Amino acid sequence: MSGQDTKEQPQLLRYAADLARLYARSKEERRRRADLERRLEQVTSACVGLGRALSSEAAAERLARAAVELLGLERAAVYLLRKERPVLAARFPADASFPDAPALARSDVEALAGEPAQLAGRPWAQLTGGAAAVVPLAGRRRAVGVLCGVGALPLAPEATIERWTLALLAGQAGVVLENLLLEAVRGDRAPPPAAAPGATPLVGRSPVMRQLLALVARLAQVDSPVLVRGETGTGKALVARALHEGGPRARGPFVVVNCGAIPEALVESELFGHEAGAFTGALRQHRGRLEQAQGGTLFLDEVGELPLAAQVKLLTVLEERRFTRVGGEEELVADVRIVSATNRDLEQAVAARAFRADLLYRLNVFSLELPPLRERGADVLTIARALADEVAARYRLPAPALGAEAEARLLAYGWPGNVRELRNVLEKAVILSGGGALDPGLLPAAAVEAPRPAEDEEPASAPEGGSFAEAKERMLERWEVAYLQDLLRRTGGNVARAAREARVDKKHLHRKLRRYGIDAGALRGEGRRRV
Repeated sequence: MSGQDTKEQPQLLRYAADLARLYARSKEERRRRADLERRLEQVTSACVGLGRALSSEAAAERLARAAVELLGLERAAVYLLRKERPVLAARFPADASFPDAPALARSDVEALAGEPAQLAGRPWAQLTGGAAAVVPLAGRRRAVGVLCGVGALPLAPEATIERWTLALLAGQAGVVLENLLLEAVRGDRAPPPAAAPGATPLVGRSPVMRQLLALVARLAQVDSPVLVRGETGTGKALVARALHEGGPRARGPFVVVNCGAIPEALVESELFGHEAGAFTGALRQHRGRLEQAQGGTLFLDEVGELPLAAQVKLLTVLEERRFTRVGGEEELVADVRIVSATNRDLEQAVAARAFRADLLYRLNVFSLELPPLRERGADVLTIARALADEVAARYRLPAPALGAEAEARLLAYGWPGNVRELRNVLEKAVILSGGGALDPGLLPAAAVEAPRPAEDEEPASAPEGGSFAEAKERMLERWEVAYLQDLLRRTGGNVARAAREARVDKKHLHRKLRRYGIDAGALRGEGRRRV
């Protein structure tokens, strides 16, 4: 070996050692970056879960679980300040040992001054029976509670990721819990409404509503699936709740799923639940709406919006009364009654292959057609009075009176938005009228004038016999017949044109014509003769 080779060998060894160190450092950096990305995903999922909580108890449970799963604590609990003292709101695991109401005051919590601490002395020791790791939960205005855990909190300066995780969880939880607690206080102080909001659409004495309510009362006693059909705003959700509350499952939960509001990728997880690790972000087991409704009723609103993959699993539930969570193998029993609703023509959706025919057959064991408000005659006045009283009670105004002109406007208008539109109109009218007699000018005017009788026709006279309401109902039916006949004469019997002029859906105009036995073809000839 030459002298030159002897000199170059140590230099090559140094280069090799430097490359090895560089490779190790790069590998460590990649590992740390992967850990950071994984932790960011986990913390984001936990914070989103906190933000979606509908109660302080649910948010506290999610925080305690996240503290154990992400921070490595043995067990954790969340205490919320109620009447100046911390009270146990949640713990994880569920059988973890924590006192329900320790002898702590608000001053003990605020003494932490917003900084987490590893505390072994009193008064914190009594939370766990030993050393306690305590983190204050501060909202925008004040402290709302503490996160307490058994195990060493990552408070050392070098534990950057862990301290960052802890700060994000505690900060998000403090704001969410403060908002939920404030909402609960406002709800407790709010005056009770005169009637349950939304209950009024199910009242009525019109023949079609009496028939519907009688059928709802009968179907409430059985467990068969029911499909509620009707336009938007007619009160399909209220019919579903009446089916639940009027039957043997009334003591069980009533779980609502708006099928059109769930992203397609999450529908199956939302309905059937998922196991931990079933997909990216599934950190823990999730009980779906079907499982949450056990012993009660699952209401599938806008069921026509369900994607086909979820339709297949729902069909299995209806036929076999069993289901599995996404990513799971365990079969669970579905002890639920399924009520669904739609404003779509599902038969047309089946023809377009957007909805499974076999699922429609299973959902449609019983069908309830909820009539639009314009087909309920004098019921609009009953509903309007109840809604007006409800609005007045909510805003502490005197109960408004409906004058003759206001009643006439309410009866003449077509209400394309149904009861939902009526509620919004009356809220504005009651508030602007100041609680006195309802100002008719604040109510919508009819789209077209009432038809005048032909020259050889006598004006309709008030029918004799029966109650005032029944006589009024018959008069309204006569008015509708006269209006429809005049409308079809003027449009040459063209139903589509008549529907556009009357500002109603053609399907409902056809239904009216069938109900009253009006022949549009015969009126087409009459219209030409009159011209």
